[in-house]
Amino acid sequence: MKPALLCRSIRRLVRVAALGTLLACQRDPAPAPPRVAVIPALPARPDAPAAALVVEPASPRPSVDVAAARPAAEAAALTSIEQRYLGTHALGVNRVSYQRRCGTVQVTKQNGVLQLVGKAEEGAYNIAISGTIEHQSAEQFTLTGELSGIPNMAWADEAPRQRHTRGRFTFRATKGRKFWRLYQVDGVECVCNESCGNDFCYIDIDIATTHQPAGASSRR
Repeated sequence: MKPALLCRSIRRLVRVAALGTLLACQRDPAPAPPRVAVIPALPARPDAPAAALVVEPASPRPSVDVAAARPAAEAAALTSIEQRYLGTHALGVNRVSYQRRCGTVQVTKQNGVLQLVGKAEEGAYNIAISGTIEHQSAEQFTLTGELSGIPNMAWADEAPRQRHTRGRFTFRATKGRKFWRLYQVDGVECVCNESCGNDFCYIDIDIATTHQPAGASSRR
């Protein structure tokens, strides 16, 4: 084959091959790479502020005035004790009526003070007792006042005569007894002691009342 003819044939083949390649590309294009969606990052959430610790203020405690409360408590207790005294009580006096309750005493409250007035009498013998009460407890009190009357001194062969003593008379309910007994005159032990100022020997006042004034409690 002539060189010129050969060159033309080669050029023709090249053009055919190029045309075939172009047609193939148009007929089946290469797939595009998949698109990846890019999601923008969300802005960071700020941390929630820590809850503030709320401290409730402590409720103020009412201040207690101990010094002021004590007298009030004592006053209430004394009022309760006073109920034990108020009223009419049986009175027994050894040298007026031996071992018998032959009289009464009445305790009243006047101007904030307990007052006692009483008497006992049998035949030629008698006693009058009066004064103000200072109670140390439900079992003990001191009577500031006087005793007067005529005791039975026949045991000593003495004729009846009037006796009179002023002073402070201490009465106590001892050993579970249900009565207050006169034990001291002006601090001197005085039960059947002829020199102490109590010429009536045993003077006993029952704790239980036979009658109470209006407003007095009957509880024991």
